[in-house]
Amino acid sequence: MIDLSNTRAAWGADDFSEVLKNEMRTVAPDLLPAYIKSAQGGMMDFNDISVSILSIEESNTAFYLVIGIFFTELIGGCNCDDDPMPVNSWGKLDITINRRVSATNFVLLEQDHS
Repeated sequence: MIDLSNTRAAWGADDFSEVLKNEMRTVAPDLLPAYIKSAQGGMMDFNDISVSILSIEESNTAFYLVIGIFFTELIGGCNCDDDPMPVNSWGKLDITINRRVSATNFVLLEQDHS
């Protein structure tokens, strides 16, 4: 399970957005392969992850977020030198963070491979 305890602790703070983005960049190597599928069978480049918060809601028991994760996928053997070719890709994730503990659930909502 992926722990977003810093994000949970920052809920309502002025720097919430930045804390979430930083924490998502940290967990991206563990998160992306499990929840976002590669568009063309390439390797995901975790050095260039960008996170955008699309919506935020809360209840008595949880925080609900929808985020977009943008990343580069490296496709092997796509040119004369057989060097990997970078392709921009992204996925939209639904995140639920339990208020009492940092238990976090992720669901892939949509993915664009264009």
